[in-house]
Amino acid sequence: MKELPRVWPLLNRAELRPKGEDFLLKIRNLSGSFPKTSNLKCPTAFDESIFLSKFKQNRMPLVWMRPFDGQGQVALWEITEELEELQHLFRGSPADIATFQEINHPQKQREFLASRILIQTLVESVGETYHGIRKDIYDKPFLHNTNSHFSLSHSLRFAAVIWHPVERVGIDIEPISEKLAVVSHKYLSETEQEHAQKNLRKLGIYWTGKEALYKLYGEKKLSFKGNILIEPFSEESLHITGWIRTETESKSYQLEVIAVEDCILTVVAE
Repeated sequence: MKELPRVWPLLNRAELRPKGEDFLLKIRNLSGSFPKTSNLKCPTAFDESIFLSKFKQNRMPLVWMRPFDGQGQVALWEITEELEELQHLFRGSPADIATFQEINHPQKQREFLASRILIQTLVESVGETYHGIRKDIYDKPFLHNTNSHFSLSHSLRFAAVIWHPVERVGIDIEPISEKLAVVSHKYLSETEQEHAQKNLRKLGIYWTGKEALYKLYGEKKLSFKGNILIEPFSEESLHITGWIRTETESKSYQLEVIAVEDCILTVVAE
């Protein structure tokens, strides 16, 4: 298993602009792999050339994409476009458009569009047709007319997406900031608070790990303090263990932690 670097390098905007084979090579050189956690075979093949060509043609600043679990994909996009440019790139379903029209804040609109464009590009790159995003009875987003799974997250600067053909997944990205410490009592158990000790990087790992597990579970009614727990870890950890504990089940999950500049990105699959 190839070990992932703690900090995945970011290309600057100039490097991310289309430059023929040089552009594709720089993206491919960022490729890595997550540890394999399932023997299930991917029913569809991911076409890297299609995925990269879409970003190349549209001049979209893809930061990186990486295989996940040998079957899925994780992609990160730096959101540098103006709202009008994103609207031009967006080819959403009527349901997507209706959701977008309910958002009033321009920055939130940019984040929404960037994340939807990214998941649409991933879906089309595996040979599937993007039919938009719907929500189930628990308000969890799902891809319409497909059995594959996805999760998305966005911050002010980045949109992140994880896609998997067979397993439920979760992803979250969060800037490291003092806010994580201010509200830590709301999402950490007493044991976790003692372990974190106001360390902002640890708090970022706790928050994104719990958010990713919450998204994977998808059925709401989970307490971050009581139902979603993270085992103690070191500040430099790439892999952490999380638990979802309810009245009917107790299950552990292995999560991947990635530092992206001033943000923490955490991903998980069943």
